[in-house]
Amino acid sequence: MAKDMPNASPPSPSPAEAEEVLLSLEREIRAHRLALGRESPLDMADTLAEVRERRWVNSHLPIGWPVMPKGFIPKVVAYAQKVVRRLLRWYINPIVDQQNAFNQAVCDALDELVASIHERLRTPDREGADLDLLLWRLRRLELRLASPTPLPLRSAAPPQTAFDAFLLGLEHRSPKTLGDRVRDYDDILKPWGAQNALRENPLEVLEIHCGRGEMLAHVRALGLPAYGIEDDADAAAWARAQGLDVRTEAPLEHLAALGEGALGAILAIQTVEHWPIGDVARFLGLAGQKLAPGGLLIIETINPTCLTALLQAYLLDPSHHTPLHPQTLRFLAEQAGFFIQEVRFLRPVPPEARLAPWPAEAGPWAEVANANIARLNDLLFGAQDYALIATWPGK
Repeated sequence: MAKDMPNASPPSPSPAEAEEVLLSLEREIRAHRLALGRESPLDMADTLAEVRERRWVNSHLPIGWPVMPKGFIPKVVAYAQKVVRRLLRWYINPIVDQQNAFNQAVCDALDELVASIHERLRTPDREGADLDLLLWRLRRLELRLASPTPLPLRSAAPPQTAFDAFLLGLEHRSPKTLGDRVRDYDDILKPWGAQNALRENPLEVLEIHCGRGEMLAHVRALGLPAYGIEDDADAAAWARAQGLDVRTEAPLEHLAALGEGALGAILAIQTVEHWPIGDVARFLGLAGQKLAPGGLLIIETINPTCLTALLQAYLLDPSHHTPLHPQTLRFLAEQAGFFIQEVRFLRPVPPEARLAPWPAEAGPWAEVANANIARLNDLLFGAQDYALIATWPGK
């Protein structure tokens, strides 16, 4: 029918087609950057240098420009053209001057634009975060399209009800935000890894809910055999794209299927707060069954005794299910048979965000006021996370 309707508008591209176009552009940009050997995603210095070199237009061209022709008659014509151009300088030069002024204005504008972009990249403000988030979203689309089993390009739920945990994690727990946090347990993992390496068959480390794989990559960089379990398909694809062994399975079901004593260590970083308390208890029971004697267990979660962490980090993510008091998690681990080495408190609120004490010269009541301020600081602005570090003594 459409062929019989000349005024019919062409069909709109589907969301998948539009995303494919975006990915194609992103690949071309990346290839161009790699070809130029650029490290900065917006390093345009070489391109702008070429623009500046060509910004001036010259009306006084050499005879026979660009190449002096061969033969008598062509050379005569070239000299005649030179004479005519000189006679028309009164008409040509003002036009050339206008063109040069325009070219200079364009170059100045480009210089200011590039300087502004670089300044934003150097400044950890909202604009820089938005740029990073856009690049990460493009990367996720690329991984989805490259997947052997195509992943859905968007949630099947209506946009107003969809919750994208992967993008929320990218925005608030980005690789930049995580920074050196992956090294929080090096003092535990390194000596344990050295002992594990002495085994005839070193045991593997399993990270539960490994996400995009930052911690898993660090553990492997320490020389430990490790793999991850992640039931979010986007996060698993992201981690596998980094060359990591990540399996898209439900964590508790994966643990249940393993043989007794099959693992050397289990890491659960920012995981147990997503489970109901029954699943936490089941996880600890399974961990005891699957760890070899002397096996290591590290569980990190949000510290609900710090009200800032409870109100900010915990409530930020609607997939959080159960805030676990440090003593509650310790009790559950001991009940499952673990030996508790340490409960480690991490990432205190920065000092500048805490309540400031009164100066001593404020009067005799300052000592009482400061004692109360200190108690408030401990309640409101303590450690935002904690980790339970335990070992499995065996049966």
